[in-house]
Amino acid sequence: MGGDDVASALLIQPNGNIVVGGTRFILDDEFNLDQFALARYTNTGKLDKNFFGDGGKVISRMAGDSTLYSIAQ
Repeated sequence: MGGDDVASALLIQPNGNIVVGGTRFILDDEFNLDQFALARYTNTGKLDKNFFGDGGKVISRMAGDSTLYSIAQ
């Protein structure tokens, strides 16, 4: 997603699409809360604009400091 964000989970779907999950670090908000981040790429490596969210990416705020470690289909 950019900055100091960290990818910590990977899923290859049966059709070859790649889902990457991790933590988006928010250092400038008043609570310093991290967010879960997901992005999906096509089997050719391009960001999948059809993935729900914002053009292939999904950001989700969680309570407190959180880290995403795994994803499953």
